[in-house]
Amino acid sequence: MIVTVDALFSKSNKIGARIISAGTAHLASNIKPSPSHTALLVNGRWVHESTGKAGVSVISYDKWQTLHKETARISLSSREYQEIADEYRKMLGKKYDYLGISFFGLAIIPTFFGFKLPKINKWESPNRYFCCEVLGKLTGHYYGMSAPVQILAKLLKDPNG
Repeated sequence: MIVTVDALFSKSNKIGARIISAGTAHLASNIKPSPSHTALLVNGRWVHESTGKAGVSVISYDKWQTLHKETARISLSSREYQEIADEYRKMLGKKYDYLGISFFGLAIIPTFFGFKLPKINKWESPNRYFCCEVLGKLTGHYYGMSAPVQILAKLLKDPNG
């Protein structure tokens, strides 16, 4: 079955979300507001994501909207659902990648002084995921060293990545 696929971007008033939004805004300063979270929306109805609270999960878009304020949505190429489902099953129920997000957070600090982010997240876990990693896995990209704002900027230029 062919399904529609969208990358969702959001923010919330949670302290962690505000830190991510403010701390990464300079990485794509043309994006306003700077999102703190990203997820994959399938058929306009099912959100595939990873959060600190639930880890990798799928929830209805209606429920997701009660938890997040959508800031952007980028339509991606429609795909065979089985491709998404196969990749998602490998991640379903996995915990949040706190070590990976910690490395990313530390690597952000030098970017305030003009340095570039490393290309690979040296502390990422093959069995844990933060939101950008899930979006990357489900779309066939590597986003282990990307902030939601950077992914949004990239997809605005080229929705196919």
